This record gives sequence, C-alpha cells and structure tokens, in this order.
Amino acid sequence: MALLKASLLALLAGTGSEGPEYPLGPLRTPPIADEATPFRLVDLRYAFTDDGNTLSSFETRVRVGGSLFVGGEVIGERRGLFADTQRIELGVSEENGSYEIEGSLRAPWFVLGTRAFHEDGEWAVSGAGSIRFTDDVELLLSHSHDLDQSLFTPSPVEAFAGSGILPPLGPPSRELRGSSLGALYQRGARLEALADARISRVRTEAGFDLDVERYRLATLWNPDRFEIDGELSYQKTSGRLSAKDFTAFLGIDAEVGSYLLARASTRQRWEPGVLRFEEDYRIGATFFGRRHRFARQSEASARLLELQKKANALGYNERRVYDPEGLRRFRERLGLSPARLELKEALDELYRALVRDRNVPQLGFEIELGEDSILGVERRGYRAFVGVPWPVRLPFLRSEDSVEFLFLELIVRHHDYSGGIRAVSRELSLTAFLNRETSLFFHWQDPGFGPEGVILERSPPSRFTLGFEYAMGR
Repeated sequence: MALLKASLLALLAGTGSEGPEYPLGPLRTPPIADEATPFRLVDLRYAFTDDGNTLSSFETRVRVGGSLFVGGEVIGERRGLFADTQRIELGVSEENGSYEIEGSLRAPWFVLGTRAFHEDGEWAVSGAGSIRFTDDVELLLSHSHDLDQSLFTPSPVEAFAGSGILPPLGPPSRELRGSSLGALYQRGARLEALADARISRVRTEAGFDLDVERYRLATLWNPDRFEIDGELSYQKTSGRLSAKDFTAFLGIDAEVGSYLLARASTRQRWEPGVLRFEEDYRIGATFFGRRHRFARQSEASARLLELQKKANALGYNERRVYDPEGLRRFRERLGLSPARLELKEALDELYRALVRDRNVPQLGFEIELGEDSILGVERRGYRAFVGVPWPVRLPFLRSEDSVEFLFLELIVRHHDYSGGIRAVSRELSLTAFLNRETSLFFHWQDPGFGPEGVILERSPPSRFTLGFEYAMGR
C-alpha cells in the first residue's frame, strides 16, 4: 500500500510547464534529471493472470539520489534485483533453483553486455556489444556458448511397446554456440541500414547437431509521407537436415491526408530453385484523432539528433532510438549522468516535444493472409481496434488537444491445417490511460483447439490478465 500511495503521489508531482489534460489532470514534465531526496518512484507494475493457475507479478524501480536506479521483481516463482547507473547495469534473478546474471558497461566508444544462465548444474553464457566510430556508425558483435554439451538419448522402442506409455520428449532445440558480426548506419533521422552475419551450431530435439549460417540486410527509410522498411536474409543449414532458404520482407506505411495511415506488408520464404514455402500478406489502415506524425519526421526526432550528438561529445555513447521505451531509457541514462544538470533543459524539451508529437489512434483494422507449406497450415487473421480520446467527444471528431484514454482491441486468427483441423484463437484487450504515465489494462486470450488439443483430447485453457502500470516519463 505504501508503494501504491507513493505512485499516486508521483502522478501529481513534477516540474515544468503543463501538458495536455488527462483524466488525472494536466500532464507535467517529469523530473527526469532531478536528484531524488532520498527516493523517487520511477516504475510500478502489478498484474494478475489466471489460466486455471493464478500468477501474480510485481515490478518496481526507484531512483536513489542523483545517479542510481534500484529495482526488483516478483513474477510467480521468479525473484530479481537490479541496479543501474549511467555507465553500468547489473541484475540477478532466481527461479526454482535456476539463476540468471546480467550486466553491461557503457564506455565512451564501446558498449559491452554479458549474460550467464545457470540451470541443472550447467551454465550458458553470452555477450554482445558495439563499437562506436561516429554518431552514425557502429560495429556490432556478439558471442554465445552453452557449456551443457550433454546429448539426449531417446528411450528404446521396446520400452514403449512394453508399457504403452509415450517416452518423455528431449530438451528443445538450443544453440550450443554462436557468433555474429554486423554494422549499423544511421543517417540523420530518416534512414537506417543494418548488415550482419551469424554462424552458430544448434543441437536439435532429436540430439544431432546442425551448423547454421545466416546473413542479413535490413533498412528503414522515411521519405516525406512514407515509411518503408525492408529486410533480406539468407540462411544455410548444414548437417543431417541440410537446407538453404531466403527470406524477404517489405512494409510500407503511407499517410493519406493528415489523419489516415495505410499500411501494407509482405514476407516471403523460399528455397532457391525449389519452391516458395511460406508467405504472409498484411494490409491495414488507422484513423487518428489528431494529425499523424512519423516518429522520424517529428519535432522530437530533431531534438533527439541534437541531444545525441551533445551526449556523445561528453563521452556518453548513445544511439538514436525512436520507440517510446527506448527513448525513455535514453533520457533516463542522461538524467543519471554527471552532466544531468547541463542536459536538463534539453531532456525536458525532448519530453515536451514527444508529448506534442503524440499520435491518437481512434479506429483501425488489419487483415493477414498467409501459408506455410512445410507445416501444412493456412493462416487468416483479423485485427480491429477503437480508441476513445480524452476529452470524450462524439465519435471520430478531430481535435489537436486530444490524448489517448480508452483503447479496445480484438484479434481473431484462423489456422487451417492440412489434416482438416481448424484452430480459431481470439484475443481481447482494453487499456485505460489515466495519463501518459499511468494505465489500467485487461487482456483475455482463447488459444483455440489446435492439433495439440486433438492429440491430447483437451483444449488449452483461456487466460485473462488484469493489471496496473505506472512509468514515470513514458
């Protein structure tokens, strides 16, 4: 109760000019760079899930003084503690005797992160990092190694014949080791390009090893009223199950006027010289309650570019990111830095620009059609949503002072399998945004009756989740 009370007080606290009106009152600029005396609540999330079994999750994070975040989580049987500064991030968690340890170091010209997972007496370790050459260019590296080299031996057929009981399955396919090398190029806010290669060895459920090579090119370009993202990859698998395949993806978002966004995308997979064995097509449109803005063409993107260059000149090694959570972490790290007071006004202006650039979806749909000939399944999916902005007005009236308030979404997916089985899954979610930082949410999911349910002669249970979330500065 004390933490919940603190979170409600945090909703009313803050500095700087007032933002748009929400059900809890006007939004204020969060004290992202101000020192806590001695603590300030930054995150609080509670969720309750029931699918025949109940699961509660609780996560929280507080700022301590001027340069430290401390957090913890309790998710079912999982327990975790975390601590972050501008340069260093550390975390440790435990679940049913398995441990996960992770950490990262952010230096002026490189970032290095590591993760170690311990289960059943064995360790799996991995590392990933980047080397910065300029504000726009980074070299990306990673390596992973599973120290558990044990080989699964299936039960003999005679054991099944004698008992009539199916033997237990082997462990799922896992990567024994893998290394990757890549490069990321960002030109201003409107163009990104990524090239990388990964070589790995994978042990399958059947217990034999495959060597996998994957090469990828990806780009995102944001010219005028369009956003175009594409990816082309090639994968070669050597070993008992040798194969080669290409994957191509192309997605286009187009502004139709100032308040309507149309989207179309396709993903194709094929084996050279043989056949196309997976395809996916999607089309959709969204109507907004205020003028739509691409994240990379907004006022905030220009401020982000300027702030990133200033931060890197100070040796803080930041990448330009455009998703809400990535931007929040970017601002938080600079708010913990020794130069936080020097950067405070720029951080506050970036947040206010993000609020001014907000998109408020009111009505939308998406249709998905796909097929996988290897799995023998045809897919159809339908997604529709309705948003009710605040202040509440007659449906679909436009207003530049509106904000997100209620958001209702329905997703229905059909999977038709070659054996004549049809699985229909449904999802329903409702979110209420009390302000930009605080929300209540409900999610219900019915996974449908698929091939696994036919084999086991029972359908998987439906699941619902109720929760509350507060995230300062979101």
